[in-house]
Amino acid sequence: MQSALDFMVLISLASSAFNDLQQLDDRDHGSEWLANFRRLVNDAHVTSETITTLLALMSASVSNGSALPPYLRVPEPHQLTQRLDEMDKDILSVRHIAEPGYSSFAVIQIGTKCMLDDLRKILAGVKDHWHDATANVSIADLRVSPLPENKAIFRAFVSKPDWLRLATSFNYASQLETIANSSVNEINFLSYDDSFANDVLGPDFSQEFITQTSWTAFHEAGVYNIETGKLYATSNWAGSADNPINVTAIDISNNNSVESIRYDHLAEANGACAYYPPGTPVNSSEGQAIVFCDEGDFDHPSRLTLVEPATNTSRVLLNNFLGRNFSSLNDVTQHPVTGDLWFTDTQYGYWQYFRPEPTIRQQVYRFEPLTGVVQAVADYFYAPNGIELSPDWKHIYVTDTGVHTFPGKDNLTNPASIYRFDITPDGKRLENRQLFAYSDDGFPDGIHTDTRGNVYSACGDGVQVWNPSGVLIGKFVVNGGVNNFAFVPNGMYIFNADKLFKVTIKAQGRTVARDFGLANQSDGNGNGAEDHGRRHSGHWGPPS
Repeated sequence: MQSALDFMVLISLASSAFNDLQQLDDRDHGSEWLANFRRLVNDAHVTSETITTLLALMSASVSNGSALPPYLRVPEPHQLTQRLDEMDKDILSVRHIAEPGYSSFAVIQIGTKCMLDDLRKILAGVKDHWHDATANVSIADLRVSPLPENKAIFRAFVSKPDWLRLATSFNYASQLETIANSSVNEINFLSYDDSFANDVLGPDFSQEFITQTSWTAFHEAGVYNIETGKLYATSNWAGSADNPINVTAIDISNNNSVESIRYDHLAEANGACAYYPPGTPVNSSEGQAIVFCDEGDFDHPSRLTLVEPATNTSRVLLNNFLGRNFSSLNDVTQHPVTGDLWFTDTQYGYWQYFRPEPTIRQQVYRFEPLTGVVQAVADYFYAPNGIELSPDWKHIYVTDTGVHTFPGKDNLTNPASIYRFDITPDGKRLENRQLFAYSDDGFPDGIHTDTRGNVYSACGDGVQVWNPSGVLIGKFVVNGGVNNFAFVPNGMYIFNADKLFKVTIKAQGRTVARDFGLANQSDGNGNGAEDHGRRHSGHWGPPS
């Protein structure tokens, strides 16, 4: 260890001397070599490696007896000398040894290699000392099968935190956060319970970084349309009426190509869900469309807008509550049996300065598309946001993002919570409000359930997952957080503002079978799908 520290000191001194030279104007140092060297370094676009995280984790391991994650490794040197040699064969010739800066650069390069060699030995020793690497941060190293080189699909690792250590150690919590956020373009996985690794991820899970756009294309919604074969997301508000929110179409059947689309009657799109005409059998995908929450702006009211992507047509379903303006409709879900739309209305259009001051409470509503009946069904939220049904259709989950209102004015004592309600037996009201979960990072935004009843929500550190009892079982950790995500067959697309990820997992989203046309029209016993919308334990629910 002392040798590595000595090299670090040497590198620091050489770097300081070299930086002093770099600050001089070319006329001051009078060296043509240094001027050429500076130009080549700028053209090389080199990013420096950092070993701070590595040293912190090794220190914590030695001090606390905690195991190191098995994927932790010493970074490779950035090979600047090789790149410079490729750009100019003469630049590093020893004939320039007397030039100002040459010796400092040589010391930095040689010292870095020696330091990294020493750190590899230290890291191996620490791992050998704590050879029971699965005791506290148990990892499953699952390699994905080989794929074409143009696919950015990574080997995936799962870290298993220790609940007991986490209960009494702030340092351990910081260590987990450091591990989880160690990469910008990769997803890390934290499994707080075996059910996350076994039932959510499964044995063959993988991750893929798909694309990055120049705007925040991947913000909300995430609804598949069978006719077009595309997944429809919505972008974020860009701060100007001249640059409104667009619908982002992701062609998941054609190499995930991305395009922006505008629809009539849709000024500022946000949340959305697949829409089926009320009365459609619950296993049928006939008549599929998409209903968007339009937040509105200063010239357009907030509304529910029905879009037919295949024909690029749209129409308004609802744009007021008995003559009163909504604030900014945020998210919506459809009950498979009744066909009713349950949606949230919050103030984000006002908080983001593209809607007038609200004149109505922030509430949850139920809307009957066939009759026009609209009913307020829940209130006392700071900011009702995402909304989702349980897979048995007995409960509704609503996220409250009250911690985040006006930009720069977050109040950490406000809700960052998920509430669960029971749907009354007639399918029209909500009762028995319960605090289901509280996000430890950021706030829960978009929300979905899987067929096992697990609840997923987009949070400040990625997608968090709770079991039906509200216990955190795992996280898909994404640097910078997630606003929403979309289940697809055998996987999930994750929206990270301007970045799009995909994970291949075992869990299946609640609506995937129907939304992708995979649900059977018959139960195999001659009973049509229309028989499956019967009462279930006193509630409108799926077949038993």
